[in-house]
Amino acid sequence: MIKRPLCVVALGVVILLLLLDVTGLSQKWKPAEYQILQERAKEGVACQIVGTVRYYERKPKSIYIYLEDTILTVQSEQYSIKESIIKYSGTTDYFSLGNILCIDGELEAIFEASNPGQFDAKKFYRARNIDFFIKSENFTIVDERYDWLKGTIYQFRENFHDKINSLEPQESGILNAMLTGEKMYLEEEDKIRYQMMGVYHIICISGCHFGAIWLGIRWLLGKVRFNYYLSAVLSGIIMMAFGIFVGDNIPATRALAMILIYLGAKVTGRTYDMLSAMALSAILILAQFPGLLYDGGFQLSFGAIIALGMVHPVLVGEETMKRKWTKARKIRHSLRNSFCGGLSIWMVTLPITLYAFYEVSLWGILLNLLVVPTSSIVLAAGLLGGLSGFINMTLAKVLIFPAKALLYIYDTIGVLVQRIPYTTLILGQPKIWQCVAYYLVLIAFLVGWNNYNKKEGNKNADNKDANSKNASNKKRRHNCLFAPVIVTVLLTIFLGFRTYSKLQITALDVGQGDSLVIALPTGNHYLVDGGSTNVSKVGTYRIMPYLKSQGIGTLQAVMITHPDADHLNGIIEMLEAIKNYQTSIRIKQFILPAWMIEDEDARELRTLLAETNIPVAYVTIGDNIKDGATTFEILNPDKETYVDANEGSLTFVLKYREFAGAFTGDLHGRGEALVEENIDTCQFLKVAHHGSKNSTSESFLAVVNPQLSIISCSATNAYGHPHVELLERLFDAQSEVYSTTVGGAITVRTEGKKSIEVSTYK
Repeated sequence: MIKRPLCVVALGVVILLLLLDVTGLSQKWKPAEYQILQERAKEGVACQIVGTVRYYERKPKSIYIYLEDTILTVQSEQYSIKESIIKYSGTTDYFSLGNILCIDGELEAIFEASNPGQFDAKKFYRARNIDFFIKSENFTIVDERYDWLKGTIYQFRENFHDKINSLEPQESGILNAMLTGEKMYLEEEDKIRYQMMGVYHIICISGCHFGAIWLGIRWLLGKVRFNYYLSAVLSGIIMMAFGIFVGDNIPATRALAMILIYLGAKVTGRTYDMLSAMALSAILILAQFPGLLYDGGFQLSFGAIIALGMVHPVLVGEETMKRKWTKARKIRHSLRNSFCGGLSIWMVTLPITLYAFYEVSLWGILLNLLVVPTSSIVLAAGLLGGLSGFINMTLAKVLIFPAKALLYIYDTIGVLVQRIPYTTLILGQPKIWQCVAYYLVLIAFLVGWNNYNKKEGNKNADNKDANSKNASNKKRRHNCLFAPVIVTVLLTIFLGFRTYSKLQITALDVGQGDSLVIALPTGNHYLVDGGSTNVSKVGTYRIMPYLKSQGIGTLQAVMITHPDADHLNGIIEMLEAIKNYQTSIRIKQFILPAWMIEDEDARELRTLLAETNIPVAYVTIGDNIKDGATTFEILNPDKETYVDANEGSLTFVLKYREFAGAFTGDLHGRGEALVEENIDTCQFLKVAHHGSKNSTSESFLAVVNPQLSIISCSATNAYGHPHVELLERLFDAQSEVYSTTVGGAITVRTEGKKSIEVSTYK
């Protein structure tokens, strides 16, 4: 480290940024207008913005226009903003890079995550110096000045997409993502498949792509026999153009910076050091975007370089290729080298991966041995085919065929892997202390392993007996393959280690809907409802991410109170994902009210349950479910049929030692009267029907007398939930009230005593 001063400087920059955030100084340095604009963005006030088009992204329903050097006018006040994103959804999109646009629209706040595991858009864009969106349907071109270079490259990029879509419509999404970084054409099922295979990085523009393309360019320039300096300059220019071609991307920026540093070192006669180049690129990126220090993409990109530059040499040892080696031995050495490369990346990036994505592919290392080497063929064939499409489509189809064939092989392997139970290991988001301990143990092991290898090497050098030397080499290679693997397995188990000593109930913020997760001291988990009427794909983007973030790979049971969409549609998404082998989450059983056995609104649910072979238990009043010291006592429905599904909501009391909690779905009317006759005092109440005026009556509260009441609803719902009269009834009952509209996800913990702990996510 001392021999690499740039690495020391980069480490100092990281420590400084961490200290500024821990002490709060980074927030104090923000301009005063930052907070003003944040508040006005929440109000959705009208605004006008003038700025230069830096680049744009096409989305399914809109275009994101990135403006730089902008002047924002809000209520006659002007603000200078470095960067802004316009969410444009108008009928025309004719503009060019470099144009100065005047846009009328309204400020739109970028909301932070309200549940554990949920994607935090505010954090993501803040790291890129974007604090709010501007929503607009029209613009005016103020100045038609044109960035010829970027504009030409971007126009070529659009035409290239069209050629790929025409040449290979089935694989166009994968090819466009691999070749240009454009994911608009990428099918969700393909994205999930590559994630579960552990090879999603190959369809994201990364250092591997830049490296493969750069090596190809160097080879071509070498064949033309340009002199060294001219080749370096030309390859640098081409790679910078490719950087513009693929757009803003952290791994691409890092890779481009390192390539340019390499070329600069060679041209000036300086020695190139990969780790020093990585450190310099990190300093340059963080100087412009300090918030990227906490970005998973940034951490993974630089973590992979650290793994290859520092860990991989330790695992492989000092053994190098020799001319006298047989072909078989060279192949074995190459495979071991590749395996150690994948293992080193796993070792360094595992805590980062789990902290950001909560799960890891069990097949990733092995599949990367096949995919990574052959992906360069896909890149080469895809680029040649796409470029040839501008000349002759018949030739282009021939040239792109190898890419098509390999992608078919990847897809076939992916389908097979998805069908293997527990393809991905859901370990949850580790605690910071676990990550720190992980890296300390890893460093200690690597230091010890490196010293061991050196001692073995010295013994071999001093040993004149050839047979003894060969035996020592064999032992060393054996250890190189297995000892680091064993340590990695143990460290992986450590990151996923969790203790269960308390009963925990979490009401997720799903907008206008209900979803609660119950974690028992036995380690079993239950999901009660999961749906929303105003959050799209709530199962995919809120419920399943929460489960994964908590390391919940198996649900003991899912309990559905009634089949309304705001309690069910997220569960339907989960069942679809299980049916199509798109998740490793497993559900052991469904528990439904008895009247749903023939209910028309529950037909889709019953069909999916049959297709996924998940058993169903239909329950009525008087049924009990026991799990260790915990009991679920069913208080509703009875055996009658229900015209009003809300009245028939599955209602139960969860009892654990001295604690009792009531879960009421959308209970009201006849169902509430029935429960009122059989329920006792409960410390916890999940308020019925999102805080509706006509549920949770005074008489019901008088019987239950809850110490704590939680309400799940949306802050923007059209029903007036939670209703003022309902809130007054709860306050009169002296119940402490929490709502997901204020604090996001609400978590209740208890050791089974009458005292309970409450925390909110925001």
